[in-house]
Amino acid sequence: MVLTQKQIRRRHYLKNKDKILLNDKLRRKTAGRIKTRIISHWKLGGIIHNEGLYHLYDNIYIPTNNCNNCNIEFNSNGYNSRKCCDHNHSIVNSHNFRAILCHYCNVNGNETNTTGTPNIYRHGQRTAWKYARCKNKKTHSKYFKSYYSAIVYKWLYELGYSVETV
Repeated sequence: MVLTQKQIRRRHYLKNKDKILLNDKLRRKTAGRIKTRIISHWKLGGIIHNEGLYHLYDNIYIPTNNCNNCNIEFNSNGYNSRKCCDHNHSIVNSHNFRAILCHYCNVNGNETNTTGTPNIYRHGQRTAWKYARCKNKKTHSKYFKSYYSAIVYKWLYELGYSVETV
């Protein structure tokens, strides 16, 4: 029986699965990969910095050890105390970076929200609206096509109604 290249690769993978997965996991944790992943996430989210995202990462993000809003020390183990890059969602074509915040302040920060409605944001470069709320150390978020739909969902969700679609 002659095996195709796909079958040969599949057999090799199944035989060495644990070793391959461990190597992939270790490779993803290198400093260069982490930096690339974070900057890529910022680009998708629409973050723009005058001096570039690499400058933002190296000179602002990495040296910051405490939240610029509540002064909590960042901790990679705690979900709400992880670093987040806060930016103005209404500015999509020029500098919109604001501060390095903990996840809790970034999601629930009403003082930095420019929409006028807490927990509802224009999402990056998309034409979508995002509702995000951090409650009991869990983040609940949902995307909407219109601002009105996001507001209706927010009211129903926060009043405790089971909301599937709006």
